[in-house]
Amino acid sequence: MNQELDPITIARLVEVQKHELTVRQQELDLHARQDETRRLEIENNAGYALKSLEAQERDLQDQREKYNQMLKTRYWFITMVAIVTCVFCSYAIYAGAKEVIADAIKIILAFAAGGVGGYQFGKNRQST
Repeated sequence: MNQELDPITIARLVEVQKHELTVRQQELDLHARQDETRRLEIENNAGYALKSLEAQERDLQDQREKYNQMLKTRYWFITMVAIVTCVFCSYAIYAGAKEVIADAIKIILAFAAGGVGGYQFGKNRQST
């Protein structure tokens, strides 16, 4: 099997090798483009995720601010009602109208009992 290759066969082998090298180079270029595409996709996804987190942070901050403002308003209202009630009771005691205070307390307790009962009814209804 010690045959020598003729020049045509050698030329064909060289051409086939050139073609294989060209195909291999194209494959490498394709893989490089795919890697670059993946890298850009990851960067874009990371940017989107950061923007999404920032938007979520702003939403939660706004929600906390609104909730805190609602609590402040509620506490101010409760404080003012308590002050008005104390002033009314003080004046009624000063004027000698203790029966008015007793009637007012009965009315307030009736409203409070209805409010607490309604709250508990609604709370139990939601949980079932």
